[in-house]
Amino acid sequence: MSVLTSVPMTIEKICIINLNNYPIELNQLPLEKFNSLQCLTLNNYEIKSNITKKIANTKTIMYLDLQECSVEKPKLINGLYNLEYLNICKMYYLNQEISANIRCRLEKLKHLEIEAVSSTEDNSGLPISFAEVGKCGSLKNLNIHYADSIIIDSIMSGCKKLKYLFIQQYFHKSMTLIQFEDLESLAIRWAHDIDVDLIRNIARDCQKLKYLCLSTCPSRDILQEIPNKFANLSKLDLRDNEHVDDKLLTQISSSLKALKMLSCQNCLKVTNDGVETILKKCLILERFNVDGCPHIGSDIRPIVIGEAKQRTNNIILYFQLNDEYVFDENESRNRSPWLRFISPKKDCGKNMDI
Repeated sequence: MSVLTSVPMTIEKICIINLNNYPIELNQLPLEKFNSLQCLTLNNYEIKSNITKKIANTKTIMYLDLQECSVEKPKLINGLYNLEYLNICKMYYLNQEISANIRCRLEKLKHLEIEAVSSTEDNSGLPISFAEVGKCGSLKNLNIHYADSIIIDSIMSGCKKLKYLFIQQYFHKSMTLIQFEDLESLAIRWAHDIDVDLIRNIARDCQKLKYLCLSTCPSRDILQEIPNKFANLSKLDLRDNEHVDDKLLTQISSSLKALKMLSCQNCLKVTNDGVETILKKCLILERFNVDGCPHIGSDIRPIVIGEAKQRTNNIILYFQLNDEYVFDENESRNRSPWLRFISPKKDCGKNMDI
């Protein structure tokens, strides 16, 4: 790849991302010249076997991101014994051989992101049986895009050091527990199958939890448990929940005094009253996202400005709302030194995550 010919040999990070809607073939990559390479990102490429071998021979790599790649001979990746971060989300041709070797050869692996996880071979919606992920005892950060209750049981039994668990879509069965003594962050992006008992169990058995994300919850009863059971949360993401309303925000403002980040993005029932209550009572709040809330318009700005002017703790509030209602950064500062209005284009969503 010609773009790398002028890159210093001492470089530690290489990131090459194909922005096309389709993967393109990657058959030349002079990795052998980079003796200090620690981080390699290749996204949306067809990686031929000769490149896979070069990656496998670069033993200094600690961070490897092959998202949306098709990789010939992917099992060679398991030879990267210094690997701490591995992203094989949407990686084509992922098979049992590589998944089984992850836990027995990548002993230093701390972060794993994978697309399809299933505990049953007959589940057509989850094509990869990946119960072996539960045997990765060194994992601290696990991002699974699809998981069922049996795989969660497997993870709980083996991943004792887990601090961050992100599940994009969870197929929950009643009586399944989520018990991680050291878990600090839990995100279930598509939580349609969860129930009240599961939330109560999480509150009871994950007492170090500081970040919680629950999207698309099936009932208000589930969300009602948050102010009742999670008083120590500092980050709460409730995006895409039709049951989040001003009454729930009032309860949250009264109970979650340590709250620093709150997202109500695309919550259809939130109004100015709920926002004002949060701002009045959550005094150390740093980020508040109401982008996509149809009842929040330009009339929220004087409310936010007024509450920001009352701040005496030197904490800047980053307030995200729809593009059309956002002041530019300089105007935000002029109205209050403790306020920044943020557009969705600023990608504040990344800051809501751990």
